[in-house]
Amino acid sequence: LVFRYKNNANFYLFGISCDGAFRLLKRVDGAFETIVDFTKSNAVQPLGQRNILGVRTVGDQISLYVNDKFLTTVKDGQFADGLIGFYVASRLSPNMTVVFDDVDVYEIK
Repeated sequence: LVFRYKNNANFYLFGISCDGAFRLLKRVDGAFETIVDFTKSNAVQPLGQRNILGVRTVGDQISLYVNDKFLTTVKDGQFADGLIGFYVASRLSPNMTVVFDDVDVYEIK
């Protein structure tokens, strides 16, 4: 999940791996920086199962969720706003299929 996207060189990236881990990266001026390195979580369903990713941002706080389970909150105020989008990559599963459905974005007051 790409969020607070400014351009192709500046954004945050929250993702999960096929082996049940999550991570948070940011791209600044075209270079990736790790905010949360790959961390195993029982919330992440294995390859072939449905996973729902969630991000809640309030100021410089970024909270991550998978399948309605809270993972962590970090502080990083590099980008205060921006667009959202999707990113898919696979190094070990070349025939993997990914489907995106039911994208919701809303403001919590």
